[in-house]
Amino acid sequence: MNQTVSVRRAHEDDAAGLLALRQVVFEETEFMLWEPAEFKDSEEDERRRITRLNSATNSACFVADDQGRIVGFLNALGGPVNRLRHSTTLALAVRRSH
Repeated sequence: MNQTVSVRRAHEDDAAGLLALRQVVFEETEFMLWEPAEFKDSEEDERRRITRLNSATNSACFVADDQGRIVGFLNALGGPVNRLRHSTTLALAVRRSH
């Protein structure tokens, strides 16, 4: 099986796909922060998160794209104060199928 998955910076129009991915991975594993029923974010919330992370100088939102389907994400949240600007917190998820 030859799969090519590309990793790229998320765009606002990825919000629906990211939201769908979150719901899937929250169901697939107990190792995520949210339980499936707890996560109530909307597509607009996801769009704002992408914009906020990608507009910061020390944060970013990346997606793993498998032929137009988002199958993973990596959020890097940079430290909010000067002494922590060099640090980051990572949030990572990949569909079990990948």
